[in-house]
Amino acid sequence: MLKYFPLDSTLKTVIAQNPSVGRFHHFRFFLAASITLFAVCLFATQDARAQAADLEPPTIALEEIEKGIAGEMQTFTATITDNQQLVSVVLFHRLAGDENYRSTEMLPIADSDIHSASVAITTDDPRDIEYYIQAEDFGGNKALKGFAFDPLVRMISPDVVAIATVAAGPTPASRNRKFLWGAIGLIAVVVLATQAGGSDSGGSAPPATEVPIDIEVNPVGGLGFSF
Repeated sequence: MLKYFPLDSTLKTVIAQNPSVGRFHHFRFFLAASITLFAVCLFATQDARAQAADLEPPTIALEEIEKGIAGEMQTFTATITDNQQLVSVVLFHRLAGDENYRSTEMLPIADSDIHSASVAITTDDPRDIEYYIQAEDFGGNKALKGFAFDPLVRMISPDVVAIATVAAGPTPASRNRKFLWGAIGLIAVVVLATQAGGSDSGGSAPPATEVPIDIEVNPVGGLGFSF
């Protein structure tokens, strides 16, 4: 802010004797004030023009994938551009039947216009994903792909391989192995018991008679024994 400073006695005397000097002194102050006012108006106009020019919202080009498989990470990718600069890109998502959305920030890939975010879906809850994307720039302009009241949908299919594995249970080969080890353990117990009984009886015991035992493993029907 400009101020008029008091004149000393010498300058007052000079102005009184030479009126043109006084007029020049006042002219300098008016010139400085005019230049300052012009600069303020110029910067204000440029700032207003800059704000008025950024009325264009970002554009969103979504790489839409319609289907996914439960148990796999679901990735959402979109190319987002703006005439100025982006502030944020957010993926809002929920499982079908839920009321509230969750938000996940979509990050640029290698400083490009391609933004990506991932959502985990478990095998025991293969519900579809409802989602929409919101992008905002520094001017406060927002763009949407999909809406909260009308979201985009990615259909999620159950993982049939995992379900089939759980439903099938143990294979015949694994069951046969269990029977085999159980039979070997039983034979070992019988042999040890026979030897212990022979050693406890008095006198000389007759030699033990060896009885061959054949164990047959059938991959389908199980085990077979023959003596």
